[in-house]
Amino acid sequence: MGEQWESVEIPILNKSGEVRVVLWNSANIYAESGELQATIAQGQDITDRKRAEDELALYARRLLIINRMDRVVTSSLDIEQVYDRFVQGLRELVSIDRTSVVLLDESREHWIVAMMWAGYEPIIGKGEWRDVKGSAIEWIVNQKLPLVENEIGEKGEWTESEALRQEKIRSRVLLPLILRGEVMGVLTMASRQPAAYGEKDLDILMLLSDQFSLALQNSRLYDQVKQQSLEQERIVEERTAQLQKANQELEAFSYSISHDLRSPLRAVDGFSRILLEEHQAELSPDAQHYLGLVRSNAVQMGHLIDDLLAFSRTSRQPLAKRSVNPAEIVEQVLEELHGELQGRNVEVIVSDLPPCQADPAMLKRVFYNLISNAVKFTRKKDEVHIDIGSINNEGMTAYFVKDNGIGFDMNYSGKLFGVFSRLHSESDYEGTGVGLALVQRIVHRHGGRVWAEAEINKGATFYFTLEGGESL
Repeated sequence: MGEQWESVEIPILNKSGEVRVVLWNSANIYAESGELQATIAQGQDITDRKRAEDELALYARRLLIINRMDRVVTSSLDIEQVYDRFVQGLRELVSIDRTSVVLLDESREHWIVAMMWAGYEPIIGKGEWRDVKGSAIEWIVNQKLPLVENEIGEKGEWTESEALRQEKIRSRVLLPLILRGEVMGVLTMASRQPAAYGEKDLDILMLLSDQFSLALQNSRLYDQVKQQSLEQERIVEERTAQLQKANQELEAFSYSISHDLRSPLRAVDGFSRILLEEHQAELSPDAQHYLGLVRSNAVQMGHLIDDLLAFSRTSRQPLAKRSVNPAEIVEQVLEELHGELQGRNVEVIVSDLPPCQADPAMLKRVFYNLISNAVKFTRKKDEVHIDIGSINNEGMTAYFVKDNGIGFDMNYSGKLFGVFSRLHSESDYEGTGVGLALVQRIVHRHGGRVWAEAEINKGATFYFTLEGGESL
């Protein structure tokens, strides 16, 4: 004797016209001989359970689609690409025959279809501005809430209602796209079926409209950044063109200085010298003194022209950086200044000068200007001490030139590195006022900085760093 059970789900129409699902379990009972003895059957109404299972499956599927669309929002800045993916997801969630994205102008008085999908040719064309007044969009702008029409016109006769009927649209849902508390657009879905969108659909669609609002915001921010980048590129191009023009003018100015100004200077110096040499007997002592001043100032003007040209070339000359030993450069500078040190009680101490990456010619000009200044401003000292070395300054190697000369008032240190800036009278200490400005420009071109510390009559120390000059 044995039993063989079978189960089958059977839809049954009850007296009220409702379809119910019955789980029908049946079994045949057989004797040992194999003869069928009886059949047992049992029916169970599982309609509620089936509905719960279907709703759970639908919820899981919708959650999967929402997660997938959320990844689209966060992974793409192309709003049209996002919209295409949104349409794919929407078609899996609800019944749609047409969907579109409507954007508003800043006044929120006009709207335009920015993106559209339809399974047929739409009447409303993309890119045509229309009045908000009298349309369902006006209601959305004012209420900032979704609008569902189970039958077109049931919530009011809007300006677009007749056109929708001609397209055989029966129902639709309009969802506000809100940015910073204001409606910036509307996401619409329409169907040829009446009452195509229920309350449960609306909950999901509102969540999707929030996602799309975020995508639209990201796209707008990206467009703004892109536009600003293009504007910056345009400004850079204009500035570059202006800089090239300025450099050309500077080249012409440098040529003028080096040729046109030198010629009259040579004439002034030459004729003054002739007067002094060939007509000295005819000139009074005052006239000879004045002619000497003319020649001296002509020579000073020549030096100034040389320094200005060097200052100008420093900005335009390309850097030829390589590994440099500053100790060798300092040795060369001291050799060149040997004549100015003769006959004076001068002690020069050169301590550790670590190697660095620099343009050797420019670095030599930095050390030359700083050391020559130290020599010049210690001229009135009986015993001169000049120290040249380096320190660790916040993890960077800072080179220095220190003297025990006349120093200066630190309240005026801001004027040190300006062109033609002088803290001491020209009658006491010669110079053009360009040397320290040239030092600063060279140091800045190397990515470093320069500064000074001093006290009146107690000397001065000038420090400078170079890019990549990490302390060893």
